[in-house]
Amino acid sequence: SDAWGLLSSTQKPVACGRMDSCGELGLLSELPANATHYEFTRAMPDLISRKIIWGWWGMASLLAAGASSSIMAGVTASPKARSSAFNIYLVALAVPDFVGSFFCAFTCWINFSYEVYTGGDLMCAWQTGATTFGIAGSFWMNALVAREIHTLLRKTHAMRLYTPPTHRMVVLKSSAVLCMAALFSSLHLWGLPFKHFPIHGLACVASYYDHTSSLFVYFAVLPLVAGIPTCYICFIAFDCWRRKLLRLETTNRIQQATKGSQRMRGTSEPYSQQRLVQRRRQARELTLYYSRIFVAVLVIWVPATICLLFIRLPHVWGMFSGGLLAHLQGFVSALVCLTKADVREAVIQLYTCGSLNSEARRSVVVPVPGCNTMDLRGSHCFHDAGRRAETRLDSNNSQNSDDSDDVQGAHSQDERFQAATAHVVVSVDDDASQVGATAT
Repeated sequence: SDAWGLLSSTQKPVACGRMDSCGELGLLSELPANATHYEFTRAMPDLISRKIIWGWWGMASLLAAGASSSIMAGVTASPKARSSAFNIYLVALAVPDFVGSFFCAFTCWINFSYEVYTGGDLMCAWQTGATTFGIAGSFWMNALVAREIHTLLRKTHAMRLYTPPTHRMVVLKSSAVLCMAALFSSLHLWGLPFKHFPIHGLACVASYYDHTSSLFVYFAVLPLVAGIPTCYICFIAFDCWRRKLLRLETTNRIQQATKGSQRMRGTSEPYSQQRLVQRRRQARELTLYYSRIFVAVLVIWVPATICLLFIRLPHVWGMFSGGLLAHLQGFVSALVCLTKADVREAVIQLYTCGSLNSEARRSVVVPVPGCNTMDLRGSHCFHDAGRRAETRLDSNNSQNSDDSDDVQGAHSQDERFQAATAHVVVSVDDDASQVGATAT
Protein backbone atom coordinates (compact mmCIF):
# COMPACT_ATOMS: atom_id res chain seq x y z
CA SER A 1 0.00 0.00 0.00
CA ASP A 2 1.06 3.58 -0.54
CA ALA A 3 1.39 6.34 2.05
CA TRP A 4 -2.40 6.62 2.44
CA GLY A 5 -2.81 2.90 2.82
CA LEU A 6 -4.71 2.53 -0.44
CA LEU A 7 -5.25 -0.95 -1.79
CA SER A 8 -5.14 -2.06 -5.37
CA SER A 9 -7.73 -4.48 -6.68
CA THR A 10 -5.21 -7.31 -6.62
CA GLN A 11 -4.25 -6.93 -2.96
CA LYS A 12 -6.02 -8.74 -0.17
CA PRO A 13 -8.08 -6.32 1.96
CA VAL A 14 -6.30 -5.30 5.15
CA ALA A 15 -7.47 -3.20 8.07
CA CYS A 16 -6.05 0.32 8.32
CA GLY A 17 -4.01 -0.29 5.16
CA ARG A 18 -1.18 -1.87 7.19
CA MET A 19 -0.61 -5.59 7.59
CA ASP A 20 1.48 -5.17 10.75
CA SER A 21 -0.97 -2.86 12.47
CA CYS A 22 -4.44 -4.34 12.54
CA GLY A 23 -4.21 -7.56 10.58
CA GLU A 24 -6.19 -8.85 7.62
CA LEU A 25 -9.90 -8.46 7.05
CA GLY A 26 -11.91 -11.26 5.50
CA LEU A 27 -15.34 -11.25 3.94
CA LEU A 28 -18.51 -12.12 5.81
CA SER A 29 -19.46 -14.59 3.10
CA GLU A 30 -16.23 -16.52 3.72
CA LEU A 31 -16.64 -16.89 7.49
CA PRO A 32 -17.08 -20.46 8.74
CA ALA A 33 -20.23 -21.31 10.66
CA ASN A 34 -18.29 -21.73 13.90
CA ALA A 35 -16.44 -18.41 13.65
CA THR A 36 -15.94 -16.61 16.96
CA HIS A 37 -17.41 -13.21 17.76
CA TYR A 38 -13.95 -11.63 17.46
CA GLU A 39 -13.56 -13.07 13.96
CA PHE A 40 -17.05 -11.88 13.08
CA THR A 41 -16.27 -8.24 13.96
CA ARG A 42 -13.19 -8.45 11.72
CA ALA A 43 -15.09 -9.62 8.66
CA MET A 44 -16.47 -7.06 6.21
CA PRO A 45 -19.36 -7.15 3.75
CA ASP A 46 -18.93 -7.17 -0.01
CA LEU A 47 -17.89 -4.09 -1.95
CA ILE A 48 -21.38 -3.00 -3.06
CA SER A 49 -22.73 -3.26 0.50
CA ARG A 50 -19.79 -1.31 1.86
CA LYS A 51 -20.32 1.55 -0.57
CA ILE A 52 -24.04 1.71 0.20
CA ILE A 53 -23.35 1.74 3.94
CA TRP A 54 -20.65 4.40 3.69
CA GLY A 55 -22.86 6.54 1.46
CA TRP A 56 -25.80 6.48 3.87
CA TRP A 57 -23.58 6.94 6.92
CA GLY A 58 -21.82 9.85 5.24
CA MET A 59 -25.10 11.62 4.45
CA ALA A 60 -26.41 11.02 7.98
CA SER A 61 -23.19 12.38 9.48
CA LEU A 62 -23.30 15.50 7.31
CA LEU A 63 -26.91 16.04 8.35
CA ALA A 64 -26.02 15.67 12.04
CA ALA A 65 -22.97 17.94 11.76
CA GLY A 66 -25.02 20.62 10.01
CA ALA A 67 -27.81 20.45 12.59
CA SER A 68 -25.38 20.61 15.53
CA SER A 69 -23.48 23.53 14.04
CA SER A 70 -26.79 25.33 13.46
CA ILE A 71 -27.65 25.06 17.16
CA MET A 72 -24.22 26.36 18.19
CA ALA A 73 -24.18 29.23 15.68
CA GLY A 74 -27.82 30.17 16.21
CA VAL A 75 -27.60 30.44 19.99
CA THR A 76 -24.27 32.29 20.02
CA ALA A 77 -25.41 34.73 17.31
CA SER A 78 -28.69 35.61 19.04
CA PRO A 79 -28.43 38.09 21.95
CA LYS A 80 -31.77 36.89 23.30
CA ALA A 81 -30.91 33.18 23.16
CA ARG A 82 -27.40 33.47 24.58
CA SER A 83 -28.61 35.65 27.46
CA SER A 84 -29.88 32.45 29.08
CA ALA A 85 -27.24 30.45 30.90
CA PHE A 86 -29.14 27.25 30.23
CA ASN A 87 -28.92 27.89 26.49
CA ILE A 88 -25.13 27.95 26.81
CA TYR A 89 -25.45 24.36 28.00
CA LEU A 90 -27.13 23.59 24.69
CA VAL A 91 -24.10 24.92 22.84
CA ALA A 92 -21.83 22.72 24.95
CA LEU A 93 -24.10 19.71 24.31
CA ALA A 94 -23.81 20.30 20.55
CA VAL A 95 -19.99 20.38 20.56
CA PRO A 96 -19.37 16.60 20.93
CA ASP A 97 -22.18 15.86 18.47
CA PHE A 98 -20.57 18.11 15.88
CA VAL A 99 -17.05 16.74 16.39
CA GLY A 100 -18.12 13.12 16.15
CA SER A 101 -20.41 13.68 13.16
CA PHE A 102 -17.99 15.85 11.21
CA PHE A 103 -15.07 13.41 11.35
CA CYS A 104 -17.33 10.42 10.70
CA ALA A 105 -18.60 12.14 7.56
CA PHE A 106 -15.02 12.85 6.51
CA THR A 107 -13.87 9.25 6.86
CA CYS A 108 -17.07 7.77 5.38
CA TRP A 109 -16.78 9.72 2.16
CA ILE A 110 -13.06 8.99 1.80
CA ASN A 111 -13.74 5.28 2.24
CA PHE A 112 -16.64 5.52 -0.19
CA SER A 113 -14.34 7.03 -2.80
CA TYR A 114 -11.59 4.41 -2.43
CA GLU A 115 -13.93 1.47 -1.74
CA VAL A 116 -11.97 0.30 1.31
CA TYR A 117 -11.14 1.67 4.74
CA THR A 118 -8.47 4.23 3.97
CA GLY A 119 -5.93 6.24 5.89
CA GLY A 120 -3.86 3.73 7.77
CA ASP A 121 -3.44 3.34 11.48
CA LEU A 122 -3.31 7.10 12.08
CA MET A 123 -6.72 7.68 10.53
CA CYS A 124 -8.17 4.74 12.45
CA ALA A 125 -6.84 6.09 15.76
CA TRP A 126 -8.16 9.57 14.97
CA GLN A 127 -11.66 8.36 14.08
CA THR A 128 -11.78 6.23 17.22
CA GLY A 129 -10.91 9.26 19.35
CA ALA A 130 -13.47 11.50 17.63
CA THR A 131 -16.23 8.90 17.97
CA THR A 132 -15.43 8.24 21.63
CA PHE A 133 -15.36 11.99 22.33
CA GLY A 134 -18.78 12.39 20.73
CA ILE A 135 -20.27 9.66 22.91
CA ALA A 136 -18.53 10.55 26.18
CA GLY A 137 -19.09 14.29 25.71
CA SER A 138 -22.83 13.82 25.13
CA PHE A 139 -23.37 11.61 28.18
CA TRP A 140 -21.22 13.62 30.61
CA MET A 141 -22.65 16.96 29.46
CA ASN A 142 -26.14 15.61 30.04
CA ALA A 143 -25.05 14.59 33.54
CA LEU A 144 -23.79 18.13 34.20
CA VAL A 145 -27.08 19.65 33.05
CA ALA A 146 -29.02 17.11 35.13
CA ARG A 147 -27.12 18.22 38.24
CA GLU A 148 -28.03 21.87 37.65
CA ILE A 149 -31.67 21.01 36.98
CA HIS A 150 -31.76 18.89 40.14
CA THR A 151 -30.53 21.85 42.19
CA LEU A 152 -33.21 24.06 40.65
CA LEU A 153 -35.99 21.56 41.41
CA ARG A 154 -34.91 20.98 45.01
CA LYS A 155 -34.74 24.68 45.82
CA THR A 156 -37.98 25.40 44.01
CA HIS A 157 -39.76 22.61 45.88
CA ALA A 158 -38.39 23.90 49.20
CA MET A 159 -39.23 27.53 48.24
CA ARG A 160 -35.64 28.61 48.63
CA LEU A 161 -33.80 31.25 46.62
CA TYR A 162 -32.16 29.79 43.51
CA THR A 163 -29.35 31.69 41.82
CA PRO A 164 -28.82 30.58 38.21
CA PRO A 165 -25.24 29.91 37.10
CA THR A 166 -23.40 32.74 35.41
CA HIS A 167 -22.24 32.43 31.83
CA ARG A 168 -18.65 32.25 33.00
CA MET A 169 -19.43 29.38 35.36
CA VAL A 170 -21.31 27.50 32.65
CA VAL A 171 -18.39 27.85 30.25
CA LEU A 172 -15.87 26.71 32.87
CA LYS A 173 -17.90 23.68 33.92
CA SER A 174 -18.65 22.68 30.34
CA SER A 175 -15.00 23.07 29.33
CA ALA A 176 -13.90 20.86 32.22
CA VAL A 177 -16.40 18.15 31.24
CA LEU A 178 -15.40 18.25 27.57
CA CYS A 179 -11.70 18.07 28.50
CA MET A 180 -12.47 14.99 30.59
CA ALA A 181 -14.29 13.48 27.61
CA ALA A 182 -11.26 14.19 25.43
CA LEU A 183 -9.09 12.37 27.97
CA PHE A 184 -11.37 9.33 27.85
CA SER A 185 -11.27 9.40 24.05
CA SER A 186 -7.50 8.84 24.10
CA LEU A 187 -7.55 5.66 26.22
CA HIS A 188 -6.93 3.46 23.18
CA LEU A 189 -3.51 5.10 22.81
CA TRP A 190 -2.31 4.28 26.33
CA GLY A 191 -1.35 0.67 25.71
CA LEU A 192 -4.34 -0.67 27.64
CA PRO A 193 -5.81 -4.10 26.76
CA PHE A 194 -7.98 -2.85 23.91
CA LYS A 195 -7.22 -1.01 20.69
CA HIS A 196 -8.76 0.82 17.77
CA PHE A 197 -9.90 -1.34 14.90
CA PRO A 198 -12.21 -0.92 11.86
CA ILE A 199 -15.22 -2.97 12.90
CA HIS A 200 -16.41 -4.97 9.88
CA GLY A 201 -14.01 -2.86 7.84
CA LEU A 202 -16.45 0.05 8.04
CA ALA A 203 -15.61 2.38 10.95
CA CYS A 204 -12.91 2.48 13.59
CA VAL A 205 -13.95 2.23 17.24
CA ALA A 206 -12.29 1.03 20.44
CA SER A 207 -12.56 -2.73 20.12
CA TYR A 208 -11.69 -5.88 22.07
CA TYR A 209 -9.81 -8.84 20.58
CA ASP A 210 -9.86 -11.54 23.29
CA HIS A 211 -11.53 -12.43 26.58
CA THR A 212 -9.33 -10.14 28.68
CA SER A 213 -9.81 -7.13 26.45
CA SER A 214 -13.57 -7.69 26.29
CA LEU A 215 -13.79 -7.64 30.09
CA PHE A 216 -11.76 -4.43 30.15
CA VAL A 217 -14.08 -2.81 27.61
CA TYR A 218 -17.24 -3.91 29.44
CA PHE A 219 -16.16 -2.99 32.98
CA ALA A 220 -13.77 -0.07 32.46
CA VAL A 221 -14.15 1.71 29.13
CA LEU A 222 -17.94 1.68 28.77
CA PRO A 223 -18.59 2.82 32.37
CA LEU A 224 -16.16 5.72 31.96
CA VAL A 225 -17.59 6.78 28.62
CA ALA A 226 -21.32 6.36 29.25
CA GLY A 227 -22.16 4.08 32.18
CA ILE A 228 -21.32 6.37 35.11
CA PRO A 229 -23.11 9.48 33.77
CA THR A 230 -26.14 7.38 32.83
CA CYS A 231 -26.36 5.92 36.34
CA TYR A 232 -26.03 9.40 37.83
CA ILE A 233 -28.84 10.75 35.68
CA CYS A 234 -31.03 7.78 36.59
CA PHE A 235 -30.35 8.46 40.28
CA ILE A 236 -31.43 12.08 39.83
CA ALA A 237 -34.59 10.95 38.04
CA PHE A 238 -35.36 8.53 40.89
CA ASP A 239 -34.78 11.26 43.48
CA CYS A 240 -37.12 13.62 41.63
CA TRP A 241 -39.77 10.91 41.58
CA ARG A 242 -39.26 10.00 45.25
CA ARG A 243 -39.49 13.61 46.44
CA LYS A 244 -42.22 14.45 43.91
CA LEU A 245 -40.19 17.41 42.67
CA LEU A 246 -41.99 17.54 39.34
CA ARG A 247 -45.53 17.41 40.70
CA LEU A 248 -47.56 20.59 40.43
CA GLU A 249 -48.99 21.36 43.87
CA THR A 250 -52.68 21.88 44.50
CA THR A 251 -54.16 25.20 45.53
CA ASN A 252 -54.44 24.16 49.19
CA ARG A 253 -50.77 23.16 49.24
CA ILE A 254 -49.78 26.48 47.66
CA GLN A 255 -51.80 28.40 50.24
CA GLN A 256 -50.11 26.55 53.07
CA ALA A 257 -46.72 27.20 51.50
CA THR A 258 -47.31 30.92 51.12
CA LYS A 259 -48.38 31.23 54.75
CA GLY A 260 -44.95 30.07 55.82
CA SER A 261 -43.06 32.02 53.19
CA GLN A 262 -41.66 34.45 55.76
CA ARG A 263 -39.53 31.62 57.09
CA MET A 264 -38.01 30.83 53.69
CA ARG A 265 -34.27 30.95 53.53
CA GLY A 266 -32.72 33.40 51.09
CA THR A 267 -35.53 35.93 50.86
CA SER A 268 -37.50 38.15 53.15
CA GLU A 269 -40.39 38.82 50.74
CA PRO A 270 -43.40 36.47 50.85
CA TYR A 271 -44.23 34.50 47.78
CA SER A 272 -47.44 35.21 46.00
CA GLN A 273 -49.45 32.14 45.06
CA GLN A 274 -49.39 33.01 41.37
CA ARG A 275 -45.63 33.51 41.31
CA LEU A 276 -44.95 30.27 43.16
CA VAL A 277 -47.18 28.29 40.80
CA GLN A 278 -45.53 29.88 37.78
CA ARG A 279 -42.05 29.18 39.06
CA ARG A 280 -42.79 25.50 39.67
CA ARG A 281 -44.49 25.07 36.33
CA GLN A 282 -41.58 26.63 34.44
CA ALA A 283 -39.00 24.62 36.36
CA ARG A 284 -40.94 21.50 35.43
CA GLU A 285 -41.03 22.47 31.76
CA LEU A 286 -37.28 23.13 31.76
CA THR A 287 -36.65 19.73 33.35
CA LEU A 288 -38.79 17.89 30.83
CA TYR A 289 -37.06 19.72 27.98
CA TYR A 290 -33.57 18.59 28.95
CA SER A 291 -34.90 15.13 29.82
CA ARG A 292 -36.06 14.70 26.24
CA ILE A 293 -32.55 15.53 25.01
CA PHE A 294 -30.98 12.85 27.20
CA VAL A 295 -33.62 10.28 26.33
CA ALA A 296 -32.91 10.90 22.63
CA VAL A 297 -29.20 10.22 23.22
CA LEU A 298 -29.89 7.11 25.29
CA VAL A 299 -32.52 5.62 22.99
CA ILE A 300 -30.23 5.96 19.98
CA TRP A 301 -26.87 4.85 21.39
CA VAL A 302 -28.03 1.76 23.28
CA PRO A 303 -29.40 -0.14 20.25
CA ALA A 304 -26.62 1.20 18.02
CA THR A 305 -23.91 -0.11 20.37
CA ILE A 306 -25.66 -3.47 20.71
CA CYS A 307 -25.97 -3.88 16.94
CA LEU A 308 -22.37 -2.93 16.22
CA LEU A 309 -20.45 -4.56 19.07
CA PHE A 310 -22.33 -7.02 21.25
CA ILE A 311 -24.52 -9.25 19.12
CA ARG A 312 -23.88 -11.22 15.97
CA LEU A 313 -26.58 -10.21 13.54
CA PRO A 314 -27.36 -12.63 10.72
CA HIS A 315 -27.22 -10.01 7.98
CA VAL A 316 -25.02 -7.04 7.11
CA TRP A 317 -27.98 -4.68 7.25
CA GLY A 318 -28.12 -5.11 10.99
CA MET A 319 -24.74 -3.38 11.13
CA PHE A 320 -26.04 -0.77 8.72
CA SER A 321 -29.05 -0.01 10.94
CA GLY A 322 -26.97 0.27 14.11
CA GLY A 323 -24.43 2.54 12.45
CA LEU A 324 -27.14 4.71 10.88
CA LEU A 325 -28.74 5.24 14.29
CA ALA A 326 -25.40 6.28 15.76
CA HIS A 327 -24.69 8.72 12.93
CA LEU A 328 -28.15 10.31 13.24
CA GLN A 329 -27.88 10.97 16.98
CA GLY A 330 -26.62 14.54 16.55
CA PHE A 331 -29.44 15.35 14.14
CA VAL A 332 -32.13 13.97 16.45
CA SER A 333 -30.70 15.85 19.44
CA ALA A 334 -30.71 19.08 17.42
CA LEU A 335 -34.37 18.55 16.51
CA VAL A 336 -35.22 18.13 20.18
CA CYS A 337 -33.32 21.35 20.97
CA LEU A 338 -35.48 23.18 18.44
CA THR A 339 -38.60 22.47 20.48
CA LYS A 340 -37.51 25.39 22.66
CA ALA A 341 -39.04 28.60 21.32
CA ASP A 342 -36.07 30.96 21.71
CA VAL A 343 -33.61 28.41 20.28
CA ARG A 344 -35.86 27.76 17.30
CA GLU A 345 -36.25 31.48 16.72
CA ALA A 346 -32.47 31.98 16.94
CA VAL A 347 -31.77 29.30 14.33
CA ILE A 348 -34.42 30.70 11.98
CA GLN A 349 -32.96 34.18 12.33
CA LEU A 350 -29.49 32.77 11.67
CA TYR A 351 -30.49 31.49 8.25
CA THR A 352 -32.60 34.54 7.45
CA CYS A 353 -29.86 36.93 8.60
CA GLY A 354 -32.31 38.31 11.17
CA SER A 355 -29.87 37.86 14.05
CA LEU A 356 -27.46 40.32 12.42
CA ASN A 357 -29.84 42.82 10.87
CA SER A 358 -32.64 43.25 13.37
CA GLU A 359 -32.26 41.51 16.70
CA ALA A 360 -28.73 42.73 17.47
CA ARG A 361 -29.79 46.33 16.89
CA ARG A 362 -33.21 46.22 18.50
CA SER A 363 -33.91 46.48 22.19
CA VAL A 364 -37.39 45.56 23.34
CA VAL A 365 -38.25 47.94 26.17
CA VAL A 366 -40.80 46.78 28.71
CA PRO A 367 -42.01 49.31 31.29
CA VAL A 368 -42.28 48.35 34.94
CA PRO A 369 -45.49 49.51 36.70
CA GLY A 370 -45.01 52.85 38.41
CA CYS A 371 -42.41 54.26 36.02
CA ASN A 372 -42.77 57.37 33.91
CA THR A 373 -43.50 55.90 30.47
CA MET A 374 -42.94 59.25 28.75
CA ASP A 375 -39.34 59.66 29.95
CA LEU A 376 -37.47 56.68 28.44
CA ARG A 377 -34.05 58.28 28.68
CA GLY A 378 -34.20 59.47 32.25
CA SER A 379 -36.05 56.53 33.77
CA HIS A 380 -34.25 53.39 34.90
CA CYS A 381 -37.40 51.33 35.39
CA PHE A 382 -37.13 49.55 32.05
CA HIS A 383 -35.44 46.28 31.14
CA ASP A 384 -34.57 44.45 27.93
CA ALA A 385 -36.61 41.35 27.15
CA GLY A 386 -34.76 38.14 27.94
CA ARG A 387 -32.37 39.81 30.40
CA ARG A 388 -32.45 40.23 34.15
CA ALA A 389 -34.54 43.22 35.15
CA GLU A 390 -32.59 46.08 36.63
CA THR A 391 -34.66 48.79 38.23
CA ARG A 392 -33.92 51.60 40.62
CA LEU A 393 -35.84 54.42 42.14
CA ASP A 394 -35.87 57.74 40.42
CA SER A 395 -36.01 60.26 43.22
CA ASN A 396 -35.62 63.28 40.97
CA ASN A 397 -39.24 63.15 39.80
CA SER A 398 -40.59 63.15 43.35
CA GLN A 399 -38.30 66.04 44.37
CA ASN A 400 -39.44 68.20 41.47
CA SER A 401 -43.16 67.43 41.80
CA ASP A 402 -45.68 69.96 43.11
CA ASP A 403 -46.95 69.82 46.68
CA SER A 404 -50.41 68.99 45.39
CA ASP A 405 -49.06 65.73 43.94
CA ASP A 406 -47.44 64.49 47.17
CA VAL A 407 -50.01 61.77 47.79
CA GLN A 408 -49.96 60.56 44.21
CA GLY A 409 -46.14 60.67 44.18
CA ALA A 410 -45.98 58.61 47.35
CA HIS A 411 -48.11 55.91 45.80
CA SER A 412 -46.01 55.99 42.63
CA GLN A 413 -42.77 55.77 44.59
CA ASP A 414 -44.10 52.86 46.62
CA GLU A 415 -44.93 50.99 43.40
CA ARG A 416 -41.42 51.67 42.13
CA PHE A 417 -39.95 50.32 45.32
CA GLN A 418 -41.93 47.11 44.94
CA ALA A 419 -40.74 46.79 41.34
CA ALA A 420 -37.15 47.47 42.34
CA THR A 421 -37.18 44.81 45.04
CA ALA A 422 -39.07 42.22 43.03
CA HIS A 423 -35.79 40.61 41.94
CA VAL A 424 -35.48 38.72 45.23
CA VAL A 425 -38.06 36.23 43.93
CA VAL A 426 -36.50 33.88 41.42
CA SER A 427 -38.41 32.40 38.51
CA VAL A 428 -37.95 30.91 35.08
CA ASP A 429 -38.79 33.19 32.18
CA ASP A 430 -41.89 32.62 30.08
CA ASP A 431 -40.28 30.28 27.54
CA ALA A 432 -38.58 28.25 30.28
CA SER A 433 -35.19 29.09 28.82
CA GLN A 434 -33.70 31.03 31.70
CA VAL A 435 -33.93 30.84 35.42
CA GLY A 436 -33.08 34.20 36.84
CA ALA A 437 -34.25 37.29 38.62
CA THR A 438 -37.15 38.95 36.90
CA ALA A 439 -39.25 41.93 37.85
CA THR A 440 -42.92 41.26 37.54
